[in-house]
Parts: sequence; C-alpha cells; structure tokens
Amino acid sequence: KVPLEYAKKQHYIRKMEAQASKPDVTLTLPRMSFSMGGPAYDATRQVNPLNRYRGARNGTNTGGADIVMQHFATIPYNFPFELNVYVKNVEDGLQIMEQIVPWFTPEFSLTVKDTISTIEILNDIPIILEGVSEDDNAESGFDDNRFITWTFQFEAKGYFYKPTQDTAIIKKAFI
Repeated sequence: KVPLEYAKKQHYIRKMEAQASKPDVTLTLPRMSFSMGGPAYDATRQVNPLNRYRGARNGTNTGGADIVMQHFATIPYNFPFELNVYVKNVEDGLQIMEQIVPWFTPEFSLTVKDTISTIEILNDIPIILEGVSEDDNAESGFDDNRFITWTFQFEAKGYFYKPTQDTAIIKKAFI
C-alpha cells in the first residue's frame, strides 16, 4: 500500500527536499501524488447538440402532474492528469509500474453511471496511458536523501453536462 495525495510534482519534490533538511523528520517512501491538467474540448467526439436524453418524474409542485425531464447531449472534453511515484530505489518504482501498466493497452475503459436528476446515462470513459518516464535526482550528494520520480501521463475522455429542463407532457394535439 502506497499513500496517495493530490499535489503537483514540483510542489511535492520541494516538500521532500524541505523534509530532508530536518534530520529528525523524513517522508516515508514510496509515495504517490497526482495532479490534473486543464480540460480541453474534443471536437472529434461531438454529437448533434440537439440529441436529448429524456426521463419522467412525478411532479410534486405541479399538482401531481407528470413532468418530462430532458437533458441535451453531453459535451466531450479530455481531462489530462499525471500520477507521480516517488521511490528510494529503481526496484520499488518498477514494482509499482508493474501493477499499473498492464491494465492499459493503451487504454482502460470505465463504465460510469451518471444520474442527472432522474435520468440515468451510461457512459464508457476511456482512460489512456500516454507515457511513462523516470527522473533520477542523481545530482544530489552522498549525504542527501536520494529519490527517484516515475511520472505516468494519462488522459480521461469525459463529458460535461448541460442542466436538465422540465417540460410538461403533451396530452392533447390539435390538428
């Protein structure tokens, strides 16, 4: 089991270097941190914006009349993030990498059940492993605490949702 926390790589390295200057307190390695990048619109996955998901619910504030909930199409975005693994030796880093990389060929799909009001939407969210790199701080001296950083770059292909709208059920049509 390896502790995981949200922190950018540079921030976490500065934190470990500051801890190294205090001989009575040090961080236990291995450790992991992750950070998110800025989401980017993905035009290649865009569907017709007039596509709708619909679901019915009983209207409590409309005198008990049924209401149709409608939700317009999702907006596709790519969410980059990275996982940083900090270890004392290469063997620990390789053992952690052996547990992560085999799940991605190069993507791993999660089926997410999104519930928006009463509408349930099933989406497959592919998470793509884009690269793995290793950085050894070998320039440190013999007295310094040495650590190695493994960086895993991922991209999740997710969605943003527009708000749902209430519409009344059409019960009569005049022709």
